[in-house]
Amino acid sequence: MENQKELHEMSVKRAKDRYSYYEEYKDLKLFSDVKSINNKLRCVGACIKGKSAKYLWMYYYDTPEQLESAFNRAKEYADNREKRKREQSEEKKSISNEKIKIGDIYYTRWGYDQTNTEFYQVVNKIGKTMVVIREIKGKFHGETFGYMSGEVSPKKDAFVGGEIRKRIIDKSGALSFSSFRGAWLWGDKKSTRISWYA
Repeated sequence: MENQKELHEMSVKRAKDRYSYYEEYKDLKLFSDVKSINNKLRCVGACIKGKSAKYLWMYYYDTPEQLESAFNRAKEYADNREKRKREQSEEKKSISNEKIKIGDIYYTRWGYDQTNTEFYQVVNKIGKTMVVIREIKGKFHGETFGYMSGEVSPKKDAFVGGEIRKRIIDKSGALSFSSFRGAWLWGDKKSTRISWYA
């Protein structure tokens, strides 16, 4: 970590020596100068983000207006990134298991070229943001959507798995099992569609 900090400081120092203009904006360090390239004066701009030891970008521009536009876009990007962080922080503060009840059911939907579904029932709550769930059986209603495509619904209290602890990830109460498999509250749905291949 200390080595990364030193590399960053060295990169900033070299950039300051290389360019005549230096500006800090949010977590960006912006540099610019006018250079003679093939007997033609051109503007050059560069940007280092955060604690990086490398340039985020470095380009040549034909006019000062183009350089100014690039700097403005970089600042707008920094503003939007800071806004997203604030919004995510506020959303994280609002995440709670308060409205989730023991006995509530979650369902998953996932799969490639087919749709898989599992059901889980809430058996306990931990703290303010965690739930304890157990997998339960599903009831198959037949191939109601055609060949190899039908409907299933959860069978409450028909447990088939052990306890799993999961942290709520958003205001809707959703859970995450992996990058491709999430779980959502079942609510008052009657059934959900599944499909499969032989």
